[in-house]
Amino acid sequence: MSKDICTINIPKGWLGNDYTFYDDGSIKPFYDAHETRPNITEHISADQISDHKKKKLIENCFENYKEQITEILFGE
Repeated sequence: MSKDICTINIPKGWLGNDYTFYDDGSIKPFYDAHETRPNITEHISADQISDHKKKKLIENCFENYKEQITEILFGE
């Protein structure tokens, strides 16, 4: 079973937009598509995240997790 590394929030107005990263490299977003469709969760891979959103995730990441999260997102 994989363990979570951290959860990063990149707010989209008042809608929730959280991404949880796991030590096996998987990512699970938790977001509100709009006010009538809240709390969507689905596992995704890094290649399903736009470069713009990846940069936002790195910007909002806790400093002590940046290297690990960058590796998951960009394979570096």
